[in-house]
Amino acid sequence: MLQERYNPDEHKTIWRAGRNAPTLGEEFRVRLSFQLLKEKAHWRVQTIPMEPYAYVWDE
Repeated sequence: MLQERYNPDEHKTIWRAGRNAPTLGEEFRVRLSFQLLKEKAHWRVQTIPMEPYAYVWDE
């Protein structure tokens, strides 16, 4: 669901190569970069503290 909006092409991406590496004969995997997503849509990445700290929505 995030792909079309936040990753329109290979240069403006929200993905990073995962731990599996083609050089090691492993299948290619990607992982979502929360930092890159936060740079494009700050509100989508929230830090939720554990009790007793209060959660405040970060717009």
